Order: sequence, then structure tokens, then C-alpha cells
Amino acid sequence: MARILGIDFGTSTTCASVFKDGQPMVVPVPGSGPVVPSYVHLREDGKYLIGDGAKAEAIADPYSTIWAAKRLIGRTFDDPGVQNCLEKLPYMIQAGSRGEINICARDKKFPPEWIASVILRFVANNAGRFLGETVNQAVITVPGSFGPEQREALKKSAEKVGIQVVRLLNEPTSAALAWGYHKNAEQTIAVFDLGGGTIDISILGVAGGKYQLLGSAGDPWLGGEDFDNLIVDRLAGDFRHKYGFNIYSDKIAHQRLKIAAENAKIELSTADSTRVYLPTIMPDLSRVADMDYALTRQELESLVAPLISRTIDLFRSALTAAKLSPDRLDNVIMVGGTTRMPLVQRRVAEFIRREPDCSINPDQAVSIGAAILAAGLAGEKVSLTPPATTRTEEEYLSGNIDIHAMYDEVLHRQVGDVPAAPGAAGGWVAGAVAGMAAPAAARPLGGPSVLGGTAAVAPAPVPFASLPQLLVDVHSLAIGQHDFDRLLAAAGENVTAKSPWVSGAFALSPERGEGLKLQVFVPGPAGPLLAGEFVIQSVRVEPNAAPHLVVSFNVNKAAPFALNARAQTGGGQP
Repeated sequence: MARILGIDFGTSTTCASVFKDGQPMVVPVPGSGPVVPSYVHLREDGKYLIGDGAKAEAIADPYSTIWAAKRLIGRTFDDPGVQNCLEKLPYMIQAGSRGEINICARDKKFPPEWIASVILRFVANNAGRFLGETVNQAVITVPGSFGPEQREALKKSAEKVGIQVVRLLNEPTSAALAWGYHKNAEQTIAVFDLGGGTIDISILGVAGGKYQLLGSAGDPWLGGEDFDNLIVDRLAGDFRHKYGFNIYSDKIAHQRLKIAAENAKIELSTADSTRVYLPTIMPDLSRVADMDYALTRQELESLVAPLISRTIDLFRSALTAAKLSPDRLDNVIMVGGTTRMPLVQRRVAEFIRREPDCSINPDQAVSIGAAILAAGLAGEKVSLTPPATTRTEEEYLSGNIDIHAMYDEVLHRQVGDVPAAPGAAGGWVAGAVAGMAAPAAARPLGGPSVLGGTAAVAPAPVPFASLPQLLVDVHSLAIGQHDFDRLLAAAGENVTAKSPWVSGAFALSPERGEGLKLQVFVPGPAGPLLAGEFVIQSVRVEPNAAPHLVVSFNVNKAAPFALNARAQTGGGQP
């Protein structure tokens, strides 16, 4: 079977890993570190830069350097989270004719999904060069808080550039796979994943090499970017008080400060203080003003404390969903670059009353876990001992590699140029705009209805934690239903993953009439969101019969699920 890559497409950075010679390893990138900044720069001469080369241009040309696209994919322009980040992004985004997001740069318009396609194809090409073979299949990780629209949009972004998505894997679960590799552990663990753009916390049971999701919580709009923005706000406010200049009015000055804030945050993970010095940050006709600010770790921790408190609240929610207390956890695994912040580690330690596990690389763990799963799906043999020989990172990076030729290969031969008009972007955004945000049309009883995503499903009035759960692999499905007037009782049971179909039965009663409405909900930051609606017609219930409705969910390899519902009589006949 062809080799399958593990890709962690992140808000700030992207990392690809592969199983090679019986071991998982991060694929090195020429001109970069083991991770690639999730940046794409559109140059004036029509060429493109990806990764570190693009990030280096962010200060000189913030209008044409696109980053944090992961936060935008699969979303509409009027999404509250998108609206809140408009001022923070130096490049321009607009609403398209269907409400989709269009990024505007170099007189061109394109969807954020195009940026994802560029980065995914770049890391896949680089992996192919490293391995000496073509790689066109991948396990791609996603935040647990991603809804069906975001998952489908990312999947289409990969498929648009010839990458077959074998599985979409939740990021905390992927990190757990990396942590549990070569461990014969039977534990209940929590994965605390605080990255550049999202926070995801999952409670998992680990036994016999299998991972079962017990509960989860997350927020797609809480991550390291938000920590950076608080620093920017503090320094910009001080600068305006001193000089009367609004840094946000100048995109270049804003971007200079943004990158300086990120560097200061990183430095304060190991130092007690740092100096943010940006000479002539906003020159005008009459004078020159320098940004010069001494930022201490104490001040930084005071700034970000409310955000960290939100992460602890989410941790508490995940435990509540799993019906566990902190003392029932055997281990808490810390992943995501923002978990390097000392205050984050201290607050987690205070909550669980012991030190968390920071033993795995927070930037690479998610992609390594994806590579481990990819190896299993590809049928590769997993060795328990290090390989005798392998192509090293130094050998690969010391070769004659033209990084700009790699950029050109991605953009001009595989992804294609920037879509010239909003209509040309339909291949990327169709799933986001025409996805599950609107209820599906009424469907007759019988045929499965593809929803497109993995998620918990539950009726809105009932808290997730109070519902019984159907557990399949690492997917947590809690099912419930509404009729036209009131909530029906929820039911569920623990099942194995031997069959991709998971079923739950619901009792019907004669007084409810002929039809019923089944609503499928997915978890959102502010509570359940309606993913789809199914009107099941002509369900006749005889007064003396004992029928029930059988609802089945299908979780396939690429993560979308399907739903099938049928009425069954007491005698077992549909």
C-alpha cells in the first residue's frame, strides 16, 4: 500500500510526519525547522513564498501575506468569530456573493481554503522528496471543536490538490497516540492541547493499545494568537498614550508589533523580562516615535490570566462530560506551543493537584500521532527497536535543494494560481457555504443522509454531559431526537467498533401521530449547533403495537458520518 503521511495543519505552524524504517519521524523542511509557519506570501512578480520565507515578508508586506487561515476555513463572513478578528488581521477579507469569505491580495480574491491547499501540498511534496517517492495520501488532524463545515472544508482543500484524506483525526487523540507509542499503559488520561488558534481538551481511556474518548471540550477561538493580541493591545495602548498615534491604523506598524509580541511571549517562557524595541515604528512628517517597552513575565501573566482561566473552565467541562474528577486522571499530557508558558503549566498543575506531563514535543506530537495511525492504516510493520540505518535529516537538508523551485511546483503545477474571481473558488468553499449550517431538506424514511463531519449529536435543551453516549473508536456520539412538540427520551449504549454502523433505538407511542422530526446537533463554543434536520414521514403506530425507531450512525474512514432511520414493529419487521 502507498505510504500515508501524517499532517498537523495548524493555525501558526504546520508539521508533517511519516513512519520510516519502523519509526515515526518528523519530516525536515529545507530552509526551515521541523515545522513550517502556516504563512503564504503573494509576491508582486506573481511568485509565491510558503512557510518561513512568507513569514519573513509579513512585516514589509502584511497586505499580501496570509496567515491564520485555519481560523477562517469552512466559515462564513458573518460568523461572530470571523467578525471579531477582522481588526486583528492585516490583510483584507470580504464577503462573497454567497456569504463565503474572500481574502483579497494583489487584486485577487480567493478563499482561505486555497491557503490550506497550498500549505498541505507543499508539505506533501517535501515529504515525497525526503522519502524519494510520491506521497498523495494523508491522515490530517483537526481540532476537536471543528464542526462539520470546517472538517469538510479542510478535507476538500486537500483533495483539491490531489491529496486523498484517509482519515480526519482529532488533534488531542493524535497527541495521545504519540504519547502512548511503545507504552503498554492502561490509564485514563487528559490531553490538554493549547495551540496557536484553538484549545482542545479530551479525556481518553487507554487500554490494550485502544483509545476511547470519554469527554471533550474546546474553543476554536482561543489560542496563542489571542495571547499575542493582548500583548499588542497593551503595547499599542501605551504607545498611543505617549505619542497620540494609533498603531492599528497602520498595517505595517501593527504587523511589526504583532511579531514582536509573539517573540516577547516566547522569550518570557524562560526569562523574567524582555524589551520590546521597534525604532521608528510610525514615522510621520514632524517626528519619529520609537516603541520601547519593558515587558515582564509578571505583567504578561496578569494580561493572559483570564484566557488561561477559560482553558481551565473547559478542562472542567471535559471532565464533567466524562463524569470524572481530576483525581481520577492518571496523567495529563500537555501539547501545543502555548503550553510552554509557565503560567499555563502552573494553572493546570493547581487544577489536577500534581504536575502535568510535558515530556513530548508540544509542536510535533500531533503530527507524530497522525503518522502512527497512518502507518497502521497502510499496513506498515511497526518496530519496537530503533532502525539500524535511515536517511537522516542532515543528509536531506545538505542536498542541492531549490526551495523556490519547490514553491513554484506547488503553486503553478499542482494547486494552480490564485482563483481570479469568487466564482472560481467554488471547488474549495462549496462544503462550507452549502454545508450543514442550514437544515437538510425533508427526506423519506429509509435512505442514509450524509451529514459530513464527526461530532457529538444531541438535542439542544439537554446538556451533553447528561446524555448517555455511544462510543466508537475515538468518536463520541450522543444521540437524541425531537418530535414536533417535545423532547423524546435519549437512549444509548456502549458498543464496539467492529461495524462502522452504530445503532440506537427509541420508543414511539401512538399519540404522536404519523411523522416526527429528528434533529442532529454538533457541539459549538457557546453550546450545541444544529447540523441537520430530518423529517421522517408516514410512521404509523397502531394502538396495540410496540414499535420503535432505529437510528444508525456511520463513521467512515475520512470522518464524515451518515444517518439512517427506520421504524420497526414489535415483531422485528421494518
